Amino acid sequence: MLNIRTIHFADEAEKLHLEKAMRKYASKRSSPLDFLSAQTDFKTEKKFLGYEGKGTLQFTRLRSSFEKFLPKLIVQIPKTNEKNYYQIRLSWSSTIPIGFMVFLFVILVWGMVIGAKDFRIGYPLWTFAELHFTESKIEEALKATIDVTVAV
Repeated sequence: MLNIRTIHFADEAEKLHLEKAMRKYASKRSSPLDFLSAQTDFKTEKKFLGYEGKGTLQFTRLRSSFEKFLPKLIVQIPKTNEKNYYQIRLSWSSTIPIGFMVFLFVILVWGMVIGAKDFRIGYPLWTFAELHFTESKIEEALKATIDVTVAV
């Protein structure tokens, strides 16, 4: 998980105040928020989805369908009194595409360093997937054409 920011409280009262406010405006969920949909198009007084885990409270913002492509951020508040901060991190469903983009960037830089000719970064893995789908459709078309030709 990628922690983006850690915010420290001045005292325990600030932490309790934030926790109370977040709980008031959160709709409770019984499973972790990383892969849950946080999308709603209905006006509601709730502003967050909340999950109470063993060691942390987690909250994520409810988003409209127009915001579904934005990365999902999760606010984590530790339950222990010794930890007087909260963290904002990316969900796993947002970390995976970012990891993919970093991977593509590393491939691009590596290709530039070794001087690869005709090196293109334009969606290399998507291109291989599309190539696979296209080839399978071509094979299906060829089989259908052969079957029709043999039958005639």
